[in-house]
Amino acid sequence: MEKNVQKAQFDRNKLKRLRKLLKEIGWENVIDEFFNGVEETVNCEIANRGKKKGKMLKIKEKEDYFNKKEKLHHNQSIEYFKLTNELLEEADDRLDPETRKKIDEAIKAPDNLKTLKLKASKHFREELFDIDLDPEEATELLQMFDESFDVIEKEGFGGLVKKTKKQINDLIEVRSDEENERGRIRHSILLAKALIIAGFLDIALIVVLICYVWHRCVYLRAIFDAFLVASGWILSQGC
Repeated sequence: MEKNVQKAQFDRNKLKRLRKLLKEIGWENVIDEFFNGVEETVNCEIANRGKKKGKMLKIKEKEDYFNKKEKLHHNQSIEYFKLTNELLEEADDRLDPETRKKIDEAIKAPDNLKTLKLKASKHFREELFDIDLDPEEATELLQMFDESFDVIEKEGFGGLVKKTKKQINDLIEVRSDEENERGRIRHSILLAKALIIAGFLDIALIVVLICYVWHRCVYLRAIFDAFLVASGWILSQGC
């Protein structure tokens, strides 16, 4: 039966730029483990559909098989998301004080932040337009962007890291809630998907801040392109 089971895997080469920039402050493992969790979440949902099909078609062997696969992938996804938050916590704790000061001073200067927001918003909206998404999905992603940038304006780099950890904790909580179908609540974007994408967007914005401080925004378009390609993949998986 195993050979007939679809398994989701995102092309990590599309995240190369994000990973390289995170590596500059020693945070590259954060994105690796987060996407391990994303892939296992998608595989969990593929197994969930297999389980439900087996039940509806009264094929007990397949229902039982996919039930086991669903639990396995779910448990693995939660472990990866927990590890992501642990790595974020550790990376934040060991961030060199001079580096933290450099990031905060750069983004707290009113002219700098205004320039960064204008450039980031422009590139984000342009890249968002080029991705094949429903208008409602695009609108929700833009709302996520605005909310995260509000945090950057009010609380700086530390506030964004704190928000990222909260998003991932919320994701773990929602995905662990079987009574509410693990976040399979439908609006423009499924709740579980929205939390995954919001967490990933915050990681991407951490990269934007690094890029702004060290490279003066030259990689903004590439960062948002990578984020939106990955988000499009998540949205296309039917989970």
